[in-house]
Amino acid sequence: MNSRRFIRGLVGLLGVSLAAVGWADGVTHYVSAAGSHTPPYTNWAMAAHDIQSAIDAVTVTPGIVLVTNDTYTLTQQVVIAGGVTVTSVNGQASTFINGGYPSYTNRCFYISHGDAVLDGFTISNGFLTANNGGGIYMTTGTVRNCAIVQNTALHGGGVYMTGGTIQSCTINSNVVQPGWPNYGGGVYCQGGLVRDCTLAFNVRNGTGDLYVYGLGIYMVGGVISNSTIRNHTANAALGGGVCMQGSAIARDCFIRDNSASKGGGIYILGAG
Repeated sequence: MNSRRFIRGLVGLLGVSLAAVGWADGVTHYVSAAGSHTPPYTNWAMAAHDIQSAIDAVTVTPGIVLVTNDTYTLTQQVVIAGGVTVTSVNGQASTFINGGYPSYTNRCFYISHGDAVLDGFTISNGFLTANNGGGIYMTTGTVRNCAIVQNTALHGGGVYMTGGTIQSCTINSNVVQPGWPNYGGGVYCQGGLVRDCTLAFNVRNGTGDLYVYGLGIYMVGGVISNSTIRNHTANAALGGGVCMQGSAIARDCFIRDNSASKGGGIYILGAG
């Protein structure tokens, strides 16, 4: 068992601050539907009802936002623009972020700080028709131990990243919208690192003559390593699993059971 996850679970049951056990430099802020939603949300009894309120209450960084088991339905994207770790008590199997579609059309998370961490959630149902990154848009920071599933966007159905790290995540069954050449059913990577992840069953919505580039991942930069990219299929696609160009690097990956009109597993643009 992951020792940090065990400690988080024990701390959640006891209602003790992570700072009190020496795990954080800043103050811990709590999220639970059972709390009273009383700022600054520094114990379970006062816990915020939504994640953004707890993030906004962080005044000392690095800080921690600790989220207990539940489904949290969004009305707008959650923004992590500071040195905050947003983490669940019991992991992705118990803590769900729902983007709110069809009642709302927004992505789930926007991450723009190098010390930001998102850890241990299932992130789904983010929906954008004319923008990028249905589940997550990140310019830096770290996303780890998350399941990013069934999100929709123009490019980067699951994740659109210009930097940062995605680690030990499952990125499955995300969708890019038709009507344009689409890039990155699971991930659009302009820069940063994807490692120890599984990308599978990401799709393009509808049919048409315009290509989708990289149903699993489209890369114009950055690195994907030690990851599995599997079970992507499209007739009008360049790179069923991976489409890459420029300085992008794929290293030590298992690419299988993908099909496309050109480059079922991997297609390198500009390779001749």
